[in-house]
Amino acid sequence: MLKPLACAALLLGALPAHAALDEVLPKRAPDVATTKIAGHVLRVRTRGMVKEFAGSDGRVFATAFQGTERVDLVALLGARSEAYRAAARANRIGLHALVFTTPELAGVAVQHGRVTTARFWVPSRLPTGVRADALR
Repeated sequence: MLKPLACAALLLGALPAHAALDEVLPKRAPDVATTKIAGHVLRVRTRGMVKEFAGSDGRVFATAFQGTERVDLVALLGARSEAYRAAARANRIGLHALVFTTPELAGVAVQHGRVTTARFWVPSRLPTGVRADALR
């Protein structure tokens, strides 16, 4: 049985992040593609189980991941990792889920068995009409 905040603790770990929230994706990279969501062309970089979403300015505004490996949230969330920690302490739902929205950061994380599914985004930078649940 997992202890409280186990979902949050399992997210902190091994896989390296490649661009933290608010950092710029490289203009030319073989793992960066474009996708259209709600009329917006977004740049998406997929590395292993981690996806990073950037707007037209190239700055990462959201990230999503799913899998059994641990993700280094401090590297993935960058300067916003402390907002995540505070939200994790205040907003967990049971032992295996976390849902929160703050002006600085919003997120959903669920653990089922050994698989963790999560997405985090900066609410003020989410393009108009793009729903966070479309970022997978």
